[in-house]
Amino acid sequence: RGGNRARYWPTAIATTLVVIALFMPGPAVPDVGFDAAGVLVHFLLFAVWASAVARDFPRVPLWQVAGAALALAVITELGQMLAIERSFSVADIVTDLAGALGALLVVGFRRGRLDPDRLG
Repeated sequence: RGGNRARYWPTAIATTLVVIALFMPGPAVPDVGFDAAGVLVHFLLFAVWASAVARDFPRVPLWQVAGAALALAVITELGQMLAIERSFSVADIVTDLAGALGALLVVGFRRGRLDPDRLG
């Protein structure tokens, strides 16, 4: 019984990380010395999130996980308008979705749902 609940921890942790990282007030965001850090963070957060969701909910079609990633990306960007020195960014949504889709492609190939011979 407790084992079923434990299987959702990766999704819960990944969702928490997305929310904390993307709602952090602007002045609290660490400066790591290169401009692409924000892009990398968005990409990796959503790649990890999509991988966790696909792992925890293996019966959910990957296109639905991608749709959920898009919804989460839009919601977090809208929410950033309420955070100090943060703003809505379509580029961030695109980066979030790219990270999620990249991870879901890997998951799809690993599950055998994406046959490279049929894609070309």
